[in-house]
Amino acid sequence: ACLKHAFSRAIQWDLADANPVKKVRLFREPPGRVRFLTYDEIGRLFSAAAQHLRPIMTVALYTGMRKSEILRLTWNDVDLANRMLYVRHSKNGQAREIPMADAVAEALGKLPATTGPVFTRQDGTTVTSMRTAFYNAIRRAVRSRYGAARSWFVPPASAQVPYFSMISFLPRPRIPYLAPTLA
Repeated sequence: ACLKHAFSRAIQWDLADANPVKKVRLFREPPGRVRFLTYDEIGRLFSAAAQHLRPIMTVALYTGMRKSEILRLTWNDVDLANRMLYVRHSKNGQAREIPMADAVAEALGKLPATTGPVFTRQDGTTVTSMRTAFYNAIRRAVRSRYGAARSWFVPPASAQVPYFSMISFLPRPRIPYLAPTLA
């Protein structure tokens, strides 16, 4: 697909006469996996999140807005009286209005309303990226999950099933230091 596009652009720019990869069939992409968080996972993620990240996560969860749309929100885009969010810069270029749920109105109502960006850190700087804070929240939530999951699968003394076979049913953590210790 990349080469096909590159040759098509080269033809548009008069850098090539023909597209030699035009007749090559593209591989069919497998359908993406759609997975929704459970209420338990949402609760663990919120409790593990940094304080400045929780309102952002609330807006994302209840509105379905993209990260860039959320981080670009200014107080001019928030109408708490009519409970509406206005997205002026979207991915497709069209502005839209999003109704606020009670949780979103409550989360935004607790923030210090000023002019400028809605989401700021405690020191007043604008939140421009939340990657590190979000991954740390995921890491802490997963850590609490595996601690709880391991305690659920500890067999009673009378059980004939070895612990190793029970622990194999748990999904494997991708973070090496979270791997279960079997000492």
